[in-house]
Amino acid sequence: MHMGVTVSVISGKGGTGKTTLCAGIAACLAAEGKRVLCIDADIGLRNLDIALGMAEQPAVAFTDVTQGFCKLSDAAEHPALPGLFLLTAPVREQDALVEQQRFGAIYLGIIAVLPVLLGTIMSNTRFSFGGTSIIIVVSVALETVAAIEAQMLMRNYSGFLEK
Repeated sequence: MHMGVTVSVISGKGGTGKTTLCAGIAACLAAEGKRVLCIDADIGLRNLDIALGMAEQPAVAFTDVTQGFCKLSDAAEHPALPGLFLLTAPVREQDALVEQQRFGAIYLGIIAVLPVLLGTIMSNTRFSFGGTSIIIVVSVALETVAAIEAQMLMRNYSGFLEK
Protein backbone atom coordinates (compact mmCIF):
# COMPACT_ATOMS: atom_id res chain seq x y z
CA MET A 1 0.00 0.00 0.00
CA HIS A 2 1.37 3.40 -1.01
CA MET A 3 1.09 6.11 1.62
CA GLY A 4 0.05 9.56 0.52
CA VAL A 5 2.10 12.70 0.79
CA THR A 6 0.92 15.71 2.76
CA VAL A 7 1.87 19.17 1.57
CA SER A 8 0.89 22.20 3.66
CA VAL A 9 1.04 25.71 2.27
CA ILE A 10 0.92 28.16 5.16
CA SER A 11 1.83 31.75 5.89
CA GLY A 12 0.86 34.19 8.57
CA LYS A 13 0.49 36.96 6.01
CA GLY A 14 -2.48 37.29 3.72
CA GLY A 15 -2.22 37.92 0.00
CA THR A 16 0.96 35.92 -0.54
CA GLY A 17 -0.53 33.52 -3.10
CA LYS A 18 -1.14 30.44 -0.93
CA THR A 19 -4.52 29.68 -2.49
CA THR A 20 -3.28 30.23 -6.04
CA LEU A 21 -0.24 28.02 -5.44
CA CYS A 22 -2.40 25.24 -3.93
CA ALA A 23 -4.90 25.37 -6.79
CA GLY A 24 -2.13 25.27 -9.39
CA ILE A 25 -0.21 22.39 -7.83
CA ALA A 26 -3.41 20.42 -7.20
CA ALA A 27 -4.60 20.87 -10.79
CA CYS A 28 -1.21 19.80 -12.20
CA LEU A 29 -1.04 16.70 -10.00
CA ALA A 30 -4.61 15.72 -10.89
CA ALA A 31 -3.86 16.25 -14.60
CA GLU A 32 -0.97 13.79 -14.20
CA GLY A 33 -3.37 11.18 -12.82
CA LYS A 34 -2.66 11.63 -9.11
CA ARG A 35 -5.44 11.64 -6.53
CA VAL A 36 -5.36 15.01 -4.74
CA LEU A 37 -7.36 16.21 -1.76
CA CYS A 38 -7.28 19.97 -1.13
CA ILE A 39 -8.41 21.19 2.27
CA ASP A 40 -9.14 24.90 2.59
CA ALA A 41 -8.45 25.66 6.25
CA ASP A 42 -8.97 29.42 5.99
CA ILE A 43 -12.16 29.70 8.03
CA GLY A 44 -12.12 33.48 7.83
CA LEU A 45 -11.86 33.73 4.06
CA ARG A 46 -12.44 30.45 2.26
CA ASN A 47 -11.83 30.75 -1.46
CA LEU A 48 -9.95 27.68 -2.65
CA ASP A 49 -13.20 26.45 -4.20
CA ILE A 50 -13.26 29.59 -6.37
CA ALA A 51 -9.60 29.24 -7.36
CA LEU A 52 -10.20 25.62 -8.39
CA GLY A 53 -13.32 26.54 -10.38
CA MET A 54 -15.51 24.56 -7.99
CA ALA A 55 -17.62 27.37 -6.53
CA GLU A 56 -20.79 25.85 -8.01
CA GLN A 57 -20.07 22.35 -6.66
CA PRO A 58 -21.82 21.19 -3.48
CA ALA A 59 -19.27 21.75 -0.73
CA VAL A 60 -18.34 19.58 2.24
CA ALA A 61 -16.52 21.39 5.04
CA PHE A 62 -13.48 19.72 6.58
CA THR A 63 -15.09 20.16 10.01
CA ASP A 64 -18.03 18.04 8.85
CA VAL A 65 -15.54 15.23 8.24
CA THR A 66 -13.58 15.72 11.48
CA GLN A 67 -16.79 15.82 13.50
CA GLY A 68 -18.14 12.67 11.81
CA PHE A 69 -21.07 14.26 9.96
CA CYS A 70 -19.59 13.28 6.58
CA LYS A 71 -17.04 10.78 5.32
CA LEU A 72 -13.78 11.76 3.65
CA SER A 73 -15.10 10.10 0.50
CA ASP A 74 -17.87 12.75 0.43
CA ALA A 75 -15.36 15.44 -0.60
CA ALA A 76 -16.42 17.30 -3.75
CA GLU A 77 -14.72 16.07 -6.93
CA HIS A 78 -13.63 18.53 -9.59
CA PRO A 79 -15.96 18.37 -12.62
CA ALA A 80 -13.15 18.52 -15.20
CA LEU A 81 -10.17 17.03 -13.34
CA PRO A 82 -10.89 13.49 -12.13
CA GLY A 83 -8.99 12.71 -8.95
CA LEU A 84 -9.05 16.28 -7.62
CA PHE A 85 -11.16 16.56 -4.46
CA LEU A 86 -11.92 19.49 -2.16
CA LEU A 87 -12.95 19.97 1.44
CA THR A 88 -13.82 23.60 2.06
CA ALA A 89 -13.46 25.75 5.12
CA PRO A 90 -16.67 25.82 7.15
CA VAL A 91 -19.13 28.66 6.86
CA ARG A 92 -21.17 27.81 9.95
CA GLU A 93 -18.19 27.93 12.34
CA GLN A 94 -17.35 31.43 11.14
CA ASP A 95 -20.92 32.56 11.79
CA ALA A 96 -20.82 30.95 15.22
CA LEU A 97 -17.47 32.57 15.95
CA VAL A 98 -18.83 36.02 15.08
CA GLU A 99 -21.83 35.48 17.38
CA GLN A 100 -19.58 34.23 20.16
CA GLN A 101 -17.27 37.27 19.81
CA ARG A 102 -20.25 39.65 19.80
CA PHE A 103 -21.64 38.06 22.98
CA GLY A 104 -18.18 38.10 24.58
CA ALA A 105 -17.73 41.80 23.81
CA ILE A 106 -21.11 42.66 25.34
CA TYR A 107 -20.32 40.53 28.41
CA LEU A 108 -16.92 42.19 28.92
CA GLY A 109 -18.51 45.63 28.52
CA ILE A 110 -21.07 44.84 31.21
CA ILE A 111 -18.40 43.48 33.57
CA ALA A 112 -16.24 46.58 33.00
CA VAL A 113 -18.98 49.05 33.98
CA LEU A 114 -20.69 46.91 36.64
CA PRO A 115 -18.78 48.38 39.62
CA VAL A 116 -19.60 51.92 38.49
CA LEU A 117 -23.27 51.06 38.02
CA LEU A 118 -23.49 49.31 41.39
CA GLY A 119 -21.71 52.22 43.05
CA THR A 120 -24.25 54.62 41.55
CA ILE A 121 -27.24 52.49 42.54
CA MET A 122 -25.97 51.84 46.05
CA SER A 123 -24.41 55.20 46.85
CA ASN A 124 -23.19 54.17 50.30
CA THR A 125 -21.19 51.19 49.03
CA ARG A 126 -17.56 51.61 47.98
CA PHE A 127 -15.91 49.06 45.70
CA SER A 128 -12.21 48.53 46.17
CA PHE A 129 -11.74 47.16 42.64
CA GLY A 130 -13.03 48.06 39.20
CA GLY A 131 -14.40 46.20 36.21
CA THR A 132 -10.98 45.74 34.66
CA SER A 133 -9.82 43.93 37.80
CA ILE A 134 -12.75 41.55 37.56
CA ILE A 135 -11.98 40.85 33.88
CA ILE A 136 -8.32 40.13 34.69
CA VAL A 137 -9.17 37.80 37.58
CA VAL A 138 -11.75 35.89 35.51
CA SER A 139 -9.36 35.65 32.54
CA VAL A 140 -6.51 34.32 34.67
CA ALA A 141 -8.84 31.79 36.31
CA LEU A 142 -10.14 30.57 32.94
CA GLU A 143 -6.62 30.29 31.49
CA THR A 144 -5.46 28.36 34.57
CA VAL A 145 -8.36 25.92 34.31
CA ALA A 146 -7.72 25.48 30.56
CA ALA A 147 -4.01 24.81 31.19
CA ILE A 148 -4.79 22.23 33.89
CA GLU A 149 -7.35 20.57 31.61
CA ALA A 150 -4.82 20.41 28.75
CA GLN A 151 -2.18 18.86 31.01
CA MET A 152 -4.67 16.26 32.27
CA LEU A 153 -5.75 15.34 28.75
CA MET A 154 -2.12 15.06 27.59
CA ARG A 155 -1.55 12.54 30.36
CA ASN A 156 -4.62 10.52 29.29
CA TYR A 157 -6.90 11.63 32.12
CA SER A 158 -10.48 12.15 31.06
CA GLY A 159 -10.40 15.76 32.25
CA PHE A 160 -12.69 17.55 34.63
CA LEU A 161 -14.51 19.93 32.27
CA GLU A 162 -17.36 18.72 30.09
CA LYS A 163 -17.30 20.24 26.62
